[in-house]
Amino acid sequence: SRFDFDLLALRDPGSLGDNTKPNVNVSYIVEQWNKNWEYPKLRVSIYSEYFKRFEEKYGTYLKTFKGAWPDYWISNSGSAAFETGVNRITHNNKIIAERICTLLKILNSDFKYPGKKIEDIYNKIIIEDRSGWANDVSVLEPDNYKTKGEIAENFSNVYRAAISAGEIIKEVHQDLVDNAANGVDFKQKRYPDRTHNIVVTNILNWKRSDIAEVLIPKRLLGESKKIRIFDPINDKELRSQIKIICPEDNYRERITDFEKVVFFAEDVPAFGLKNFEVIFDDKGSGGNSFGISDNAIENQFYTVRFDPRTGMIENLEDKDSGRDLINHSSKYQFNQLIYENPEEKRDLSWTNPLVKEGKVTISEDIIYLNPIFKEEFGQSYSYPGRDSKIKRISPENQEIIGIRNGEIFSELFTRSSIDCLFPDIISHFILDNCSKRIFLRNFISKVEKMDAEAVYFAFPFNIEKPVFKLNCHNGYFEPEKQQLPGSNRNWYCSQKWVDIYNKETALTWSSIEAPLVEIGDINTSKWLDKLEIDRADLFSYIMNNYWFTAAAAGQGGRNWFNYCFTTKSSTFDPVSSYRFGHSFHYPIIAEFLEDPGKNSGNQLAGLGEYGFIGDIPENIIINGFKKSEKDNSIIIRFLEVKGLSTKFKFNFKVKKIIGAYETTPVEDEIKKAKIENGQIMISIDPYELKTYKLVF
Repeated sequence: SRFDFDLLALRDPGSLGDNTKPNVNVSYIVEQWNKNWEYPKLRVSIYSEYFKRFEEKYGTYLKTFKGAWPDYWISNSGSAAFETGVNRITHNNKIIAERICTLLKILNSDFKYPGKKIEDIYNKIIIEDRSGWANDVSVLEPDNYKTKGEIAENFSNVYRAAISAGEIIKEVHQDLVDNAANGVDFKQKRYPDRTHNIVVTNILNWKRSDIAEVLIPKRLLGESKKIRIFDPINDKELRSQIKIICPEDNYRERITDFEKVVFFAEDVPAFGLKNFEVIFDDKGSGGNSFGISDNAIENQFYTVRFDPRTGMIENLEDKDSGRDLINHSSKYQFNQLIYENPEEKRDLSWTNPLVKEGKVTISEDIIYLNPIFKEEFGQSYSYPGRDSKIKRISPENQEIIGIRNGEIFSELFTRSSIDCLFPDIISHFILDNCSKRIFLRNFISKVEKMDAEAVYFAFPFNIEKPVFKLNCHNGYFEPEKQQLPGSNRNWYCSQKWVDIYNKETALTWSSIEAPLVEIGDINTSKWLDKLEIDRADLFSYIMNNYWFTAAAAGQGGRNWFNYCFTTKSSTFDPVSSYRFGHSFHYPIIAEFLEDPGKNSGNQLAGLGEYGFIGDIPENIIINGFKKSEKDNSIIIRFLEVKGLSTKFKFNFKVKKIIGAYETTPVEDEIKKAKIENGQIMISIDPYELKTYKLVF
């Protein structure tokens, strides 16, 4: 192909490889070249300098292309599946912690905002978005001290960030409750027998009715395990149940002095708290029966039937539409685990001839990372290749091990294995009896192998002529149709949701721990130039170790993968999809207050609800909310998600905004924002992300 400009960047990494330190010999080569030749002249430069000069000289000649650019490197998130999942959860918890701390700072100017701690979490999770990062011989020499040390250091960052984010939430949530309810008189309590409370917090910017999970001391529940939870606003008794502690749950959860109670918390204010009242008596909900019945679970929204012979789902009916949601023409069953191995073993011997006695022996006519090099050693760059024969196996011994019907959940458990490689595979199917959605929790115990491998879960949905929309960073796109040429079509990274729809129906699917998805079929070895979307099969690409360097050679241990999906008899609606995905990733936070009237610090008893912000349009998401990194002001970011020009007024109910500035993402002031009676006048363009600095 032609390059029509006389300003060319030649990449020189300093030695054979990437991520290498500078090599002074490059400067000597440039010096000698410029002495010998008048044209072209060479100059040692960094890329930012090159692009700045190129823009100045040729910027007006450049064409503009618009579209998504899914990349191939994201597959490395599957090389450390457990740590990738932990890091994704920490991303969510960091935002929860940041928002609670920011609300506290607005309420109480003396609150010491943990900026350094949050910054440390942020730095760690950004670095570890590729958690399996390792050195150049990590696959060739997996037991090399440097390999093990670098992987251990990265994993340590993942866990330290996760612990820190959890600690902040635990430390500051009670403070938020105390400050929000400051001055409440406990004598306001209307029902003296309701001596305990549960306070829930919603950090999203719309009113939510959602399932809350809270720890209740076993000594209060007693042997009957009966609890009653009331909404003090309308005195309505809410649905609740004791949550099952599953065999695959952590040991600490199984031996604790607390029971997990789930209940349906209704109408929790946007950016707000709501108080619920608790009593313990024999009339309350408890730990309903658990056993095997009709190989099915059912509620007012869905019926899920299982084949008693195989333990696999044979029918998943949406009761509103009468549609079976499973594509029975697919070669894979619903939630089927698929383990694959290329029959052709990965050949890493090509790395040995390149270096002999510490010196590079590669011939001079091969330039690193040029097409010649890739052709010579293409197996490692495109592995497994298009012509590879792939062996795939799945469990053949799945069986139903339990069914439970409760007030909140209808649940079914299955168990299976694959020889010694996967000694235990447990799937937990959960119908939400309060809202139209299905949760699915897959647990796998895997033995580490160094052979090239990959693992998937299949979700063959039944939607004719499907269109996919994929949530990416601060937006969404349609795979294939809205992609740039040459971008990746084999696998995609989803953030909070994937939508599959046609003119009559829509399905929204979300994954917590595993971000990678493949569309239509398992496409890993196809290296597609074009993605044909003719069926609604979706695959969660949870593990792989296909990359030949700088990644973990293998992985094993205990892993959890959480999914959720819902359906509706209408077409794609980005507001609905955003709210569904965010609600799954940012659950309501609940805290039990034992007899708060005896403790002056717990002052929310008798208070119904407390909202911090006024109403905002449904197509606006508060995308960021934190203390400024430059001063004591507050930074808030608004994202428009429906493609509409929108104007609205924004205010805080708790304190009056006295100053506001539109800023860049890095908090540099652009212009002063208009304020009327403590309300900011916001104007935002379609799909725009806008940042403001607020002064109280």
